[in-house]
Amino acid sequence: MKGCVCKVPQPKVKPGRQDWCERCSLFIDPAIACNDTTVREFFDRLAQAMPVRGEAWSLFRMECEAREFAGRPRFKQSFHGRKNLREAAEEAADGALYLFLDTLVVRREGRDGEDIDLALTAAHHFYRAYEAAAHLRAKRMGAP
Repeated sequence: MKGCVCKVPQPKVKPGRQDWCERCSLFIDPAIACNDTTVREFFDRLAQAMPVRGEAWSLFRMECEAREFAGRPRFKQSFHGRKNLREAAEEAADGALYLFLDTLVVRREGRDGEDIDLALTAAHHFYRAYEAAAHLRAKRMGAP
């Protein structure tokens, strides 16, 4: 069966026909679509790769899955037409910036420096996410 070759597949709105493209009327392979199965598979693989998982992991996963599900009606399969790795890097930079801004809020409240080490650790992890996304982008463009 020939599948959808549209740059951005547009799933049909009609229930039971979401695996068919509105534009070309061809089948959209569920393995390349953002859906319950592919989201679950990705986070299952991430969980297997993590040496320790606790309550924070469970909350993180639930938040990721909830955010994806909430955005699905609006964004559909638009990620196929975006530069996702570039956006991931931008989000990582935003995360570090939010941590910095929070330190200013704490400073204003007169609690300056009491937990700056943890804020810096979290910001460092955002940097590492940025670095990994940049490395993956470079690799996809042919770098070793």
